Amino acid sequence: MKRIAALFFSLAVLATPAAAQEQEEDDKTFLENFLEENLSSEGMDVTVNGFTGALSSEAQMRELTFSDDEGVWLRLEGLTLSWDRSALLQRRVEIRTLAAEEIELSRLPGGEGGGPSPEASDFTLPELPVAIDIDRLETPNLILGADVLGERITMQLEGAGNLEGGEGTANLSLERTDGQRGELKLEGSYSNETRVLALDLSLIEGPGGIAATLADLPGEPAINLSVVGEDKLDDYTADIMLSTDGETRLAGQVQVTAEQVEQGGETRSQTGLEVNLSGDLRPLFEEEYRPFFGGESVLHATGRRFANGSTRISNLFLRTDALELSGDATINARGWPERAHIEGRIASQSGTPVTLPIAGPPAQIDSADLLFDYDRLRGQGWRAELEVDGFTRDGAALDALTATGSGQLEPGGGDRTPSVTGDVELAADGIDPGDPALAEAIGERLDGTLSFTKLEGGPFRFTDLALRGEDYGLTGDLTLSTDVEKLDLIAGLDLGLDAERLSRFAALTGQDLTGAARLDIQGEVAVPGGPFDLEIEGRTSDLAIGIERVDALLAGESRLSILADRNEARTQISRFSVAGPGIAATASGELRSDGSRLAAQIDIPDASRLDPRLEGGIAILGDAVQVDGAWTVEAKANGPGGLSADVSGTGRLTDAGLGPVTAQVVAQIDNLAPYSGLAGRDLAGALEVALRADGNFETGAFSASGTGRGQDLAFSAGEADQLFAGASEMDFNLRRDERGTLFIEAFDLSTPLLRVDAEGSSEGSESRVTFNARLADTGIFVPELSGPFTARGDAVLTGDAYRVDVSGQGPGGVTVNAAGTVAGNGERADLSIDGSVPLTLANAFTGANQLDGIADFDLNLNGPLALESLSGRVSSANARISIPALRIALDPIQANIRLGNGRARVEAAANVSSGGRIEVAGPITLAQPYDADLTVRMQNVGLTDPALYDTQVSGQLTVIGPLTGGARIAGRVEAGAVEIRIPSSGFGVAGGLEGLTHVNEPAAVRATRARAGKTGEASAGGGGPAYPLDIVVSAPNQVFIRGRGLDAELGGQLRLTGTTADIRPQGGFSLIRGRLSLLGNRIELTQARATLEGSFDPYIAVTAQTTVDETAIQIRIQGQATEPDITFTSSPDLPEDEILARLVFGRSLSEISPLQALRMANGVATLTGGSGGGVIGNLRDGFGLADLDVGTNDSGAIAVRAGTYISENVYTGVEVGADGEAEVNINLDLTKNLTARGSVSTDGDTSLGIYFERDY
Repeated sequence: MKRIAALFFSLAVLATPAAAQEQEEDDKTFLENFLEENLSSEGMDVTVNGFTGALSSEAQMRELTFSDDEGVWLRLEGLTLSWDRSALLQRRVEIRTLAAEEIELSRLPGGEGGGPSPEASDFTLPELPVAIDIDRLETPNLILGADVLGERITMQLEGAGNLEGGEGTANLSLERTDGQRGELKLEGSYSNETRVLALDLSLIEGPGGIAATLADLPGEPAINLSVVGEDKLDDYTADIMLSTDGETRLAGQVQVTAEQVEQGGETRSQTGLEVNLSGDLRPLFEEEYRPFFGGESVLHATGRRFANGSTRISNLFLRTDALELSGDATINARGWPERAHIEGRIASQSGTPVTLPIAGPPAQIDSADLLFDYDRLRGQGWRAELEVDGFTRDGAALDALTATGSGQLEPGGGDRTPSVTGDVELAADGIDPGDPALAEAIGERLDGTLSFTKLEGGPFRFTDLALRGEDYGLTGDLTLSTDVEKLDLIAGLDLGLDAERLSRFAALTGQDLTGAARLDIQGEVAVPGGPFDLEIEGRTSDLAIGIERVDALLAGESRLSILADRNEARTQISRFSVAGPGIAATASGELRSDGSRLAAQIDIPDASRLDPRLEGGIAILGDAVQVDGAWTVEAKANGPGGLSADVSGTGRLTDAGLGPVTAQVVAQIDNLAPYSGLAGRDLAGALEVALRADGNFETGAFSASGTGRGQDLAFSAGEADQLFAGASEMDFNLRRDERGTLFIEAFDLSTPLLRVDAEGSSEGSESRVTFNARLADTGIFVPELSGPFTARGDAVLTGDAYRVDVSGQGPGGVTVNAAGTVAGNGERADLSIDGSVPLTLANAFTGANQLDGIADFDLNLNGPLALESLSGRVSSANARISIPALRIALDPIQANIRLGNGRARVEAAANVSSGGRIEVAGPITLAQPYDADLTVRMQNVGLTDPALYDTQVSGQLTVIGPLTGGARIAGRVEAGAVEIRIPSSGFGVAGGLEGLTHVNEPAAVRATRARAGKTGEASAGGGGPAYPLDIVVSAPNQVFIRGRGLDAELGGQLRLTGTTADIRPQGGFSLIRGRLSLLGNRIELTQARATLEGSFDPYIAVTAQTTVDETAIQIRIQGQATEPDITFTSSPDLPEDEILARLVFGRSLSEISPLQALRMANGVATLTGGSGGGVIGNLRDGFGLADLDVGTNDSGAIAVRAGTYISENVYTGVEVGADGEAEVNINLDLTKNLTARGSVSTDGDTSLGIYFERDY
């Protein structure tokens, strides 16, 4: 109204003669400037363009705009003013037509500041110095921008109005012209004198109208809203009705009363208000919210605004089906309550959960109760209670929430400043946030207490804050204030966070957190996302994040310190440090949109925390600087093994991440061994490298070049480590394009034994790589093949694939040829591969088993670079393999392996050197775990150990399952006649000297012993895979056990179960018949059994029993066939030598002659394999001899040797043979190293000598 009045007043001034005179001087400038100056104000700029005809009866204006700090918000074009100039002489502005071709309100203007006066004021029309009468107001095109009502709207406007002497009327009609139905009509009048207001406002819209859209009503129904009333403002009543789709939804009355009161010598008005509205609001809400409102919602409120600016709500009542709220309140002119009593409850009458009508995902509660009570007349105390039960929303749930509070409230008055203080207690039970990780972090219950203080104009201060979970808590003080200019909430923090068990936050952080922490946080933060000034100090105990080597550094107690602040220009990190027993790290810097800088230092005093094999410390020092959006990073590092490294690089961060990057690394390591743990294998040697790389992380393209120098490098690669003995050098230059294709432009590797060089070139659209490789001597891997191996080839890139052609030759007929295509990313290939390979190449992996022969192959590889992509054949016609453990060789071997569809079909047959034939057939899957279904057939296969056993076996075995471990070996084997020999001596072909050490052993000798399994190295100690067993060995008879006087025949069936690592035999071979011969005595066997227990050395248990002169004698032979134990027992119990005397001669030991004793000792030697054991020892002790032994003399006859010490340094011995020859000798120790010896025999030979002896 003020703007319109100013416009008309300006027009009236322009119509005066003085103005006309000025206009004649400068028409355009004067008129437009005059209007702009009188219409503009602070925060509002008015621009007038093309104003003409001020002195005529029809004035025109091309454009009139209104702007604020954000720009133009109202534009009027093509304005026409048709009026009666002469009426100005009567102090009237009579306008026949005020029209505009177009009016566009693009947005609402910014606020002009200032709020309503706290005091009540009367409604009056302005009394202008002129009367204004507008007969016709119109525009055919009124445009409201999308920022006004959410969508662009076009309407036509028609109206009329007058204002004269404090009385006014207005008629206004708005109708949409953009295809949607919408009408807004206003008819009204008011008189300052009678204070009668007549108002008839109606809004009618079709479906999808503005009101329904802004209110987000379901289905966007048609709307009809009316407000009608006519009465004095002292007692004014307006009828309100809202309907949708023709049905009344809300109806009622709003009554306003006013009365005049005297206050401070002035007459002021105080206003009363009564609201009574009710209706069925359910159709105005979505289906799930309708039960909350039920069939009727009621609002009743009465109140009064007093002349002093205070407000009293004497009765407030709001009721729906699920909500009941009532209360009263008195608010003073400063906005502080002087009385308030509010009670509320939300609960369904049926007892079911209530869905709350709030925005966002549906929220339900079982019930909620609210109470607030305060009355200044009763004192300054206030109290509040809130209880919520059964809250659920979007997967989150809360069983119960209770909040209680009390304190003091001073509403102010006079010189008293309004203030409020309070103490609050919180408790939440059954917390389930819907996220398992968050639920684990929070726990099922939270308790808290806090105190607060608020002074008018001051911040909220929260003190003694204590929020407690199961094993964590937040304590401290918090101050909340506002920065009105920046619309920021300022939080002053002095908080402490305790977490006794960080593992509860593991799932939330995505790290395997453990340990405990305490953080102290101080400073200020402006939220949301505003400046801050923070200092954080903390301690952690045994912090771990699930990364083994990092956890080792953080073990123990560590300290954390952060000092940082942020303003509009930058974020400053003045201090960031982590210090503990294992690491000390510091950082500082400044982050800006451009011009950032960072510096960091990391010290690890004991690198063994990272890996036990690392010794010494690690130090890293680096900085990063940002210039024009690009980062430059430089770092130095020193570490174990004499590590010294310099790293530098530049890169640019983009919205998508890290963009183009350039990096250089120069490093030297004197000893790689300390890094074995990090590499996962033993390392050795020294290394120098210099690398440079340029790449783009967004596209994946890069180029890299570098050089390397090594000395005596080793990588735990077995025999391959020999290739890098001595000095080695490497140079390379490669790149990858955006398609992922790798180009090797140059590569050169040189060691004393190996040389590889590659060179790339490009011609047009083709890129070619040619390489040559030479191994100086294959004999370092396979001694049987000595000589160089060479390979050459080239690869031509055409499109996105390489066309390759590779060939290689070596000693012993090694040839390899490969041709075809390989994908540029190296993931797939289509190659033909053929050639011949000596099988001796496999001897490095077959242990004692040795292969010989040639394998021919003709293969195709089509698909991913994996075994299952192979097809074709591998064959060998005259191969041979020797298996020392079984004392057999397979020769010749006819083998044919066909590959295809991810499987290898094996067909092989071979003759066995000991007789018989073996055939193997079946498929093997060419992918881990290499499932197989093999059948092994044996035909009269001879198995023999000249000193132990001899037999032939026939049968069939199957191997089904994964060959990497778990394949089941099952079948049946039929054994022919089996000869198990008990060796006559425990030291034979399989014997060895205990403690024998090989000194300066040649490599060839060591290789031979290794293949024979004689190196003592653990190669089969159960560390390999285990295979289940179910093998039946059948030999119903003719299992003979012979040797040492034993002659027995057994028969039966043996079943081998368990696994190859733990064989568990079931059954065995039992006695059919047999006897034991001892010095002409034949003793029948009463029991015998033989079985296998994990080796080809059978386990035997034989028992012979007889009776001599009422003495029951039992001989038991038990143990491995190579070294069985012999025991003699009797009943009644007798010594073994006494048992032997009775068994052999039928009389007591004391009754036999020396010659009979000799015969008995010979029999024992036969039975025990030459070591009479305890029997001969007992005889020696019985005769008081130092030596008693049974052997042979020089003529080969059985002889008994006996000897004893005559004195300390004189020893004499006698040897008597079964052929009658005897010899006596004597030894005299003259000194430690000098001995005199003499002898005489029955054949007349004598000898005498002096001997110098010394032990080494």
